[in-house]
Amino acid sequence: MTGHTSRRARLWFGLVALLVLVALGIRVGLSVDGYGDADTTAGRLLNDSSYFTIQSNIVVGLVSGALALRQVEPSWGFRLLQVTSVVAIAFTGVGYYVLLGAESHGGWATAADLLLHAAIPSLAIVGWLLFGPRRPNLGSKVVFVLAFPALWLTWTLARGAVTDAYPYPFVDVVDLGYLVVLTNTLIIGVAMTATALLVVYADRRRDAAG
Repeated sequence: MTGHTSRRARLWFGLVALLVLVALGIRVGLSVDGYGDADTTAGRLLNDSSYFTIQSNIVVGLVSGALALRQVEPSWGFRLLQVTSVVAIAFTGVGYYVLLGAESHGGWATAADLLLHAAIPSLAIVGWLLFGPRRPNLGSKVVFVLAFPALWLTWTLARGAVTDAYPYPFVDVVDLGYLVVLTNTLIIGVAMTATALLVVYADRRRDAAG
């Protein structure tokens, strides 16, 4: 079993957590400076925090920070949170470059995008592969990985029903309608479940090999 409290592991997870803080700090600074669609700073911050990208990076930052700062017992609850963070951040990276076309905004916005969609996802996934932590077996509990995206979708649709504002084209009810949006999210949910099962399988194989 790979020890997540080794010095190398703690440094790795610490770097990931630090990069999350830097990227989020840049985004907050941009919102304060007027970057975004809303007329007020509070509105821009709310819009920014509603992106799955931001929320998945926050989860990764929390998990990485916990692993870097102190020993975390590898309970199934924490392991589930880590698997959730790995799956969510993988979809953040892939979705940005495949589904959304990786638009370049220039300046600090581009720097934040590269951190949030490329550097942090890559480092988080490699860190999980290298250091774990592994065990216990999550078994059927892995389905709870969908709780995070389900909560995000609920918030997105509820907020959109009031504001007509949606963070991504594939969940834009105004343009697509609820049937298409729910179909899109169902497909993504199935893909996330399959990815979570693959992560758990890879986890077992690495644990057995180590």
